Amino acid sequence: MSIIATIDVLPRELDKHPRAYQTRLILADAYEEVAGVFAKMALGYRALAIGERYPRLILGWHHNPEMVSIKGYSWAYSDRKHPHAVLSHEWMTWKLLDGKALCGEVFPTRREAEDAAAKVFAGLGVKQQTELLVPLELRPKKESTQEGS
Repeated sequence: MSIIATIDVLPRELDKHPRAYQTRLILADAYEEVAGVFAKMALGYRALAIGERYPRLILGWHHNPEMVSIKGYSWAYSDRKHPHAVLSHEWMTWKLLDGKALCGEVFPTRREAEDAAAKVFAGLGVKQQTELLVPLELRPKKESTQEGS
């Protein structure tokens, strides 16, 4: 299968099986082999796979001031029901080229949400990327300060 065909097929597999972290790693490998935007997103997809992250599905009103029923996918700072959708503060607030951050955005598809997260990851500094590539259970616990408690 060609790289382009792989990049076309794997996201559809992730739509069917969003917890397929190995599929995300294979997609990251395919992205690395392609120049341009895809290559930049490879490390972000790798981070999503290592962190076992995928966006939550939003059905209904979801903090929507117009009270319009919506369906889409989003990321979160914290979410006990959907821990797979939780990204770090740095990742959530880094601005995309269009000036938007992941925080508060609802994307029409899972792929668009993951592509956006991968692009944001590419914009983070090397130190932040390195920290985020460590699986959550292996990261050192941060001590809480009196102010932040």
